[in-house]
Amino acid sequence: MGSGKSTTMRFVAKALEDAGRPALAVHERADPHPVRATDELQHWFEPWRESTAEQLAACALSRWRSFAQTIRVDLAVPVLDGQLFHGDLTNLFLMEASLDEIATYCDSLVQLIEPLRPLVVYLRQENVERAVRTVCAERGEAWLKYQVDWKLKGPYAVRRNLVGLEGLIALYQDYRLMTDALFDRLPLDKMAIETRGETGRGTTGRSWNGSVWTAYQAPVEVRVTGRIRATNGPSPTPPVREHPEAGDVAVRLQSPAADGRTRP
Repeated sequence: MGSGKSTTMRFVAKALEDAGRPALAVHERADPHPVRATDELQHWFEPWRESTAEQLAACALSRWRSFAQTIRVDLAVPVLDGQLFHGDLTNLFLMEASLDEIATYCDSLVQLIEPLRPLVVYLRQENVERAVRTVCAERGEAWLKYQVDWKLKGPYAVRRNLVGLEGLIALYQDYRLMTDALFDRLPLDKMAIETRGETGRGTTGRSWNGSVWTAYQAPVEVRVTGRIRATNGPSPTPPVREHPEAGDVAVRLQSPAADGRTRP
């Protein structure tokens, strides 16, 4: 949270449109959402009340499978805001699914989307404590209470007696250790970006510093436009593997398909 997922999603979608590629921007709060499994639950904010982690993972994979099948015949490039390591994976973490269970879920999801040649952009902040304190200070006490009342009521936090702002910080420190490991083993085209604790215009209405904003978006734009150009050449650009440093997370899916169109 506060890493700029939504802002970057909109930026990537616009870059694609500007390059002549139809884009479908899918915000994490889209309702209905094409891949969010908790949409099917009555207590979607507290999935542990009516679902096991295994059941939620199975439901999520079913939705991803349907989504991937739809994208195969759709011209628009979907740009998803934080759904690989966020969304339902966050819920699995809050529900205290084991690391092996979460890794298995992630591996299964990757198998579904790998034929579409996705690009995963991982947004990280080196200092998790500072990042959480900053975003909570910017968004206010009501927002902090909303986060605490939600994320610290799950089995993971309750078992570890995580409470208040300090508990939320500890939760996200553990969460990033997990997503770092998951990102490191991803067999997909991927890139990691350190956001330096900055937040973008959006939820808070705070503007980016111009130099930070340019440096932050430039590598994403280069990768996306490079992929678009590759569709006009004799062969697509081979995937580039980049080792992450770690981080908070967001996902953008985009890639050229074998038929020359750009796919997620």
